[in-house]
Amino acid sequence: MGIYIKLFFAKLSMLKMYKKDFYLGLISCIIKALISIFLIDFILDNFEIVGGMEGEKVAFLYFFITFIQAVSSMVLPGIISFTGIYIRDAELDMVLLKPVNKLVYIVFENIDIKEFPNVMVNLGIFILSIIRLNLPISVSIMLFLESFAGVLIVFSLCLLINILGFRYKETLMPIKFLFALVDMCKYPLSIYNPVIKILFMTVIPIGLVSYWGIIQMENIAWIFMLSVVISAMLLLVCVYLFEKAFRLYESTGS
Repeated sequence: MGIYIKLFFAKLSMLKMYKKDFYLGLISCIIKALISIFLIDFILDNFEIVGGMEGEKVAFLYFFITFIQAVSSMVLPGIISFTGIYIRDAELDMVLLKPVNKLVYIVFENIDIKEFPNVMVNLGIFILSIIRLNLPISVSIMLFLESFAGVLIVFSLCLLINILGFRYKETLMPIKFLFALVDMCKYPLSIYNPVIKILFMTVIPIGLVSYWGIIQMENIAWIFMLSVVISAMLLLVCVYLFEKAFRLYESTGS
């Protein structure tokens, strides 16, 4: 595990080498966050209740998903662009020769540390949106931790899609479609068609960890436990299937 931690801190040290890029990135992230805040304020100024949810809950839901997207953008570039980097360009050959866990190495090798400011800005706004709900500290902590269950779900579904890459060599567009669906979860699921709502609660259970928790806060402990169990089981299944799919890989030596 030490090699992966060293790899992460090596990438983190890159921010010191590119201070101007870091500050420009930080400023752009702040501007983007402010635009998001203005958008939410505009919606709430025109609609007191959106999809049956009060304004503070709508804001929480929006920034819950935004935080998941920010973390995914920093941590998952290697999984998002897996087929382009490792299948078509045959970079997987070198990974297979290393005495490391293939999947963990792929994740840590491709962490986009330039997204770190974006994660920090969105983390701050996300925490602020939880504070504004005026909930007990235990409930607030569970709502916060559910966001990481959401990241695991996104990661798992990307792995599942990338299994197709061993045969078809290209999965970027399906993954982009997945992220477009995740973006739809920024808003209350009650505004969508029942079929779409069921999709986000089952097949792509991002709605389960975001929407269901905020509308059923009296049962948040059970929903939190359910979110952890579902995200963990989905992760285990997808990691297992992804690693089994390596046998389909046709390397440059094949």
